[in-house]
Amino acid sequence: MLSEGHQATSAREFWDIWTFRHQTMLDTGVTPRPGLAEAVGKLQAAEVSLVHLAKITSSQRRFVVFLAEGLTRCIACTG
Repeated sequence: MLSEGHQATSAREFWDIWTFRHQTMLDTGVTPRPGLAEAVGKLQAAEVSLVHLAKITSSQRRFVVFLAEGLTRCIACTG
C-alpha cells in the first residue's frame, strides 16, 4: 500500500524532523531504522527543494520514501 502526502514540503523541514528522531533514537539506545542516517544526509543535501513523503507498508515491513516534487525521483528512503 502506498500513501502520499498531498502537499510538498521543504526538504529542510523533513531534515529537521528526521534529524531529531534519529538523534533521539541514538540518545535513548534505540536502533535507528536501516537507512535513516543516510536519508537524513540526503535530505540535508536537498536543502530547500520541495519533497513529498510517501509510506510503503506491508505486513512485514514499512518504508518511508522522500520523493522529489515531480514524483519522478527518490531523494531518500528509510526502512
